Amino acid sequence: MIEKITSLTNGKIKLAASLKEKKYRDKSGLFVGEGLRFSEMAALSDFAIDSVYFTGDFTKNTREKNLIESLGKKTAAIFEVTDKIMAKMSLTKTPQGVLLVIKKQKYSLDMFKSAKFAVALDGVKDPGNTGAIIRLADAVGADVVILTKNSADAYSDKVVRATMGSVFNIPVVENVSAEALIRFVNNEKLSLYVGAAGSNCCYDEDFSTGGMFVFGSEAFGASGEILNAAKKIALPMLGKAESLNVASAASAILYEAVRQMR
Repeated sequence: MIEKITSLTNGKIKLAASLKEKKYRDKSGLFVGEGLRFSEMAALSDFAIDSVYFTGDFTKNTREKNLIESLGKKTAAIFEVTDKIMAKMSLTKTPQGVLLVIKKQKYSLDMFKSAKFAVALDGVKDPGNTGAIIRLADAVGADVVILTKNSADAYSDKVVRATMGSVFNIPVVENVSAEALIRFVNNEKLSLYVGAAGSNCCYDEDFSTGGMFVFGSEAFGASGEILNAAKKIALPMLGKAESLNVASAASAILYEAVRQMR
């Protein structure tokens, strides 16, 4: 049954609005996503939906009505709210009329001992790049994405939005130390590669058996521990550009790996 909420001080509304901040996402184990297409993907995913919020105008069309009915099969907590309330909860300047509070998925490295193709980000703090690489990892069929402790929050609104729904498709392990990542690679006998300028050209490497591919921040690169433990690879820079955006570089390297693994 759909309930109506008209008060800005309602506890559920205050909780949803608080999830804009990482500390409240960490404390509650919840995150927020919004928009029609995102919500449709959430409805089809294995993620548990905590609650659904929509405005009265949102359900004027058949597609939107069907979405709310579909979400009703995943949670009984469905609320119609005013435009002001949606604006308070929304992560964007122009709310699309539907917002979900979703339970995070919790993963650990131990769950991926059979992984043959992994992507890791070490110190990539930009949410747009982080989300784009999660989406990329989904596109190339990687088994898992690993984020080190000094990387962006996988469930921040900007990262989630940049994944374009891929956050539902590929597991993301967060808060992994460089030491734990290296230990995992050694224990599972995975090849470890790290993107680093001025290194061996990735086209000359043998990626046929897969491995773990690490990409560091554009400003500082990967940590010293990972650089020392990994084989350094790079793309050829044939023009005058000094470097590439990390998501662009990751795309070229990972698709070369995929080409060799097929």
